[in-house]
Amino acid sequence: MKKPSLFPLLVLNASLPGLGQLFCRRYLRGGIFILLSVVLFFSCLFCVLYPIYSTVAAFLADSSIQEPPIKLIPWKPFALSFSMLILLILISCADLIIFKLDTGKDSE
Repeated sequence: MKKPSLFPLLVLNASLPGLGQLFCRRYLRGGIFILLSVVLFFSCLFCVLYPIYSTVAAFLADSSIQEPPIKLIPWKPFALSFSMLILLILISCADLIIFKLDTGKDSE
């Protein structure tokens, strides 16, 4: 089987960290990266959607009020989750580059 080049593996990692590791048959690292990225993605999603949900729920519960209490997005947890997700993508790509460079040296 021909070994894939680095660019398609980096594209896989950019879309979902850990896919490149899975493609290189590094199942444990790939699974850990995928698990962490899914948890961080849903953490970001929760930080954005929960205030919207609670604002709509408060308005629907008591529609007699003129202006519903608007809840803002908690920017600190969102920024922390988002920055950790970006860092995870960078670490995953760096891990894949190091792995490809090490296996390239072994085959020469």
